[in-house]
Amino acid sequence: MKLTNSLLTKFNLYCVPGLILVMSIGFYLINRQQQIQFEKEVKLRSELVMQFGKACRTYTKKQLRPRVDLLTDDMVLEAKSSTFVASNIFNYLNEVFPNYRYSQPTLNPLNLDNKANDKESEIISQFSIDKGKENISGYVARDGNEQYFTASPIRVEENCLKCHGDPVNAPREIKAKYGTTHGYGWQVDQVVATLTIYVPTYDLRVEQKAIMKILIFSFILLFVVIQLFLMFLVSRITKPMISTAKKLNEIAGDNILVPLAVNTTDETGYLIGAFNAMIDKIRVRDEQLNNHRIHLEARVASQTIELTTVNMELKGALKLAEDCAVARSEFLANISHELRTPLNGIMGFSDLLNESKLNHEQQLFNNTVTNSSKTLLRLINDILDLSKIDAGKLEFEEITFEIRPLVQEVLDVISVKINSAKVTLCAKIQPQIPKWLNGDPTRIKQILFNLMSNAAKFTAEGEINLTIVQAKVDAKYTWLHFSLKDTGIGIPAHKVLDILGLFSQGDNSTTRTFGGTGLGLSITTRLIEHMGGLLAIESTEGEGSDFYFVIKMAHAKEYLLASSRNT
Repeated sequence: MKLTNSLLTKFNLYCVPGLILVMSIGFYLINRQQQIQFEKEVKLRSELVMQFGKACRTYTKKQLRPRVDLLTDDMVLEAKSSTFVASNIFNYLNEVFPNYRYSQPTLNPLNLDNKANDKESEIISQFSIDKGKENISGYVARDGNEQYFTASPIRVEENCLKCHGDPVNAPREIKAKYGTTHGYGWQVDQVVATLTIYVPTYDLRVEQKAIMKILIFSFILLFVVIQLFLMFLVSRITKPMISTAKKLNEIAGDNILVPLAVNTTDETGYLIGAFNAMIDKIRVRDEQLNNHRIHLEARVASQTIELTTVNMELKGALKLAEDCAVARSEFLANISHELRTPLNGIMGFSDLLNESKLNHEQQLFNNTVTNSSKTLLRLINDILDLSKIDAGKLEFEEITFEIRPLVQEVLDVISVKINSAKVTLCAKIQPQIPKWLNGDPTRIKQILFNLMSNAAKFTAEGEINLTIVQAKVDAKYTWLHFSLKDTGIGIPAHKVLDILGLFSQGDNSTTRTFGGTGLGLSITTRLIEHMGGLLAIESTEGEGSDFYFVIKMAHAKEYLLASSRNT
């Protein structure tokens, strides 16, 4: 029953508004047609009466007036007036047909009974303004009933001036009867009056209302019949569906896929047959899903065992790798310390030998020992720094220093390494950079030394320019942009990223020609990254390279005090 009500409610919700709209349009069209027919009937009635009045006036003008022109008494004067004759005729008709009314309202009449009221004066004024208008019609309420009126203009003719022209020339019978204060002064072709007919519409309205009542009753009856038919139709459709739904609920509750019985051969039976086919497919699919589930559970259990084993192996490998990393760091630290102790002894004795008297050949041998010892010490230091970086144990200082003396110190060391007079070494520091900064001067010096040593090694002629500018500044920090440009051999485009790796250079011939281990740029890159920057390279093979980076350093107290005094 709920399903039936739902379908009927939906039909009423979606279809009934359309049905009401169609019925409303039909009702409007029928009503409109009735109104048009009503107006035709009213106009026909008024036109018949109007033509009768015009015929009376025409008869008086053309036949009655010539016959009584020689007579002069009062009766003759009244007989010669078409308005008077038509009025008398309609007065008689009004007695016979009291619902019809004939009127000749005049603006300036002799007989004041014919004086136009405000509405009639307005109509006469419209005829006077629009000379071509021959008819005005409409509805008015008279004696509590609606009446249709139609008015035609009465224009002054030459014969009218005998009585309505100059009162001096008017017949004495007229002046004796109506006086000389009104009804005179008319002019030819002037609209002074209208021929107005009032036709009753009460009987037509009653008939129209009766027809409308019949239409409304018919529409209501039609709507009720349609609703009853829909209820019957919906019940025929939903009854099999409700029984099917009950069966489905039973199947759903028991979770047993039992086919439904097919009792009909219509659309409902076709629907039940399709549902039975669906049940068969669901049963087969459930069996397949159950078998697949069993297979998946077994597979998951097997993979879980495998993953557990692999996870344990990975944990062991990770522990071993961590132990190896710790052992490597400890080994590198210990071995570097053990290596530096005898190496410092070698370098000390080498310095002592330089101070003694040596022949030329012995001096060359001793210089070779000294240079080799320094190279080996630098390599050991690089390896130690690299191991500390990998172990995360490299510490950075935060002390106050001056950037300009630091750069000068690096230039002094690098200038000694440059043997060629064809290479110019230059450094430019922007004046706006504060004199005092907070940071790790040792690491900054190491970064600049590695980069400039690398540039000096690969630049045979030209120039090496170090530029330091202030990239950004705020109340607490200064960002410095370092750029080192050289005119050396350059780096091939496909090798730019490779040279930042461990033990890597531009190609194999570089090591043989210029020497080096390839650790310097790798350590420099990691130091810059630990200081919050990033090393970038732009290079053209055969023209030179540009190494640049930006690091952030805090303002020193001396700079902050100077700034506060200036403000």
